[in-house]
Amino acid sequence: MGASAVLRPRGLTLVELMIAIVVAAILATLAVPSFVELMQRQRLQSAASGLMADLQYARTEAQRRRSAVTLVHVAGQSDYVLTDGPAILKKVPLPPGVSMESTSIAFEPLRGLAATGGITLSSTGAPSLKVQLAETGRTHACSPDGRFGGMEVCEP
Repeated sequence: MGASAVLRPRGLTLVELMIAIVVAAILATLAVPSFVELMQRQRLQSAASGLMADLQYARTEAQRRRSAVTLVHVAGQSDYVLTDGPAILKKVPLPPGVSMESTSIAFEPLRGLAATGGITLSSTGAPSLKVQLAETGRTHACSPDGRFGGMEVCEP
């Protein structure tokens, strides 16, 4: 076998490398929309969790201060506030891309009760979430149309 032995080339040819790059690009274009939707869902769930905690905070503060505490959001603004009359107790910014319907929920001072209802949070490209409030002040999140995976469908 001496000097006439054939040397085998090692590594990838240019064609093989280009095919691998094309396959990787195709897989990336399929994964990016799913990742973007996942991020929007996470922002929405985070906003709903924060809103539920703030509603509980408002209820507790109404009882502690012995005065009505109100959660107020004006449509088009990127935050909501908790107020005790003219005083602002807390100002909370919404995550980027998340919007909230205009609302005002007041907790009465004696027992911390509020009118029942719900607040809908939405984000472009993701199903909406609704934070429902019972008269007793208990909150839970649900999916108004049943499209938000892992969440129960809201009761009418």
